[in-house]
Amino acid sequence: MLAALWGFRRNRHAAVYSACLLGAFLVFCGYLKWQPWISRLQLPLFVAAAPIFGLFLTRDSLRRVAPLVAGLLLFAGALYATKGEVRPLVGKASVLDRPRTDQYFAVRSNFREPFIAAAAEVARGGPSTVGIISRLDDWEYPVRLFVRMRLGNDVQFEHINVQNPSRNCQPDIPFATGLPEKIVVIGAFDPKGISAGYRPTYASDAIRVFQQSDGQSSAGSDTSFTRAGQTAYPQKDVARCLRLIYKSRIAG
Repeated sequence: MLAALWGFRRNRHAAVYSACLLGAFLVFCGYLKWQPWISRLQLPLFVAAAPIFGLFLTRDSLRRVAPLVAGLLLFAGALYATKGEVRPLVGKASVLDRPRTDQYFAVRSNFREPFIAAAAEVARGGPSTVGIISRLDDWEYPVRLFVRMRLGNDVQFEHINVQNPSRNCQPDIPFATGLPEKIVVIGAFDPKGISAGYRPTYASDAIRVFQQSDGQSSAGSDTSFTRAGQTAYPQKDVARCLRLIYKSRIAG
């Protein structure tokens, strides 16, 4: 990028574009701390940088090697797109032939049966609210998907026992709704995180499902877990919530 800035010193528009892109990258690095999913957040910057490198290869000194470089990049991209280990375009495991459910578990095939069974248990009885207890990188997407495939989009999910600054944000489900009818625990299980008013209905090493015990009131009942970090949830303004999340992103 710095080389492009130097090379485009006579091309004002390209230099300004490169400087803005470099500034965006610095802001990105300053605002977001590292996380396992950082690469997908960087993709817009990589796409935005493509025209700059294309223009850079049109310089007189690089015109002869530009077709070779473009060909190598095209070949490498096609190779990864068609012969990827997880979701290739060609072969026996092609995404064009493989069932979509199998593709969800392409990397975590051992989760397939437990997650499908847990989702079926969550959907049984048609609950309107479902609590989720998970850690940073626990996989909750298939649970939401399979439950909504059975119940539609009316069922609502809410994280409980949240341990990061977002616990101070207003939950998606109003507190007046009461406690969730079922709770899904993904990953490591801590018995202290489940209220005495719930009983297990499905259990595996990867995922567990709990349901309110018969006769347990969904509103106003005592609970050992907290919704979004606290039992009686006060209203929080959006600006304060965003400031808390921002601090958590640049910390550490």
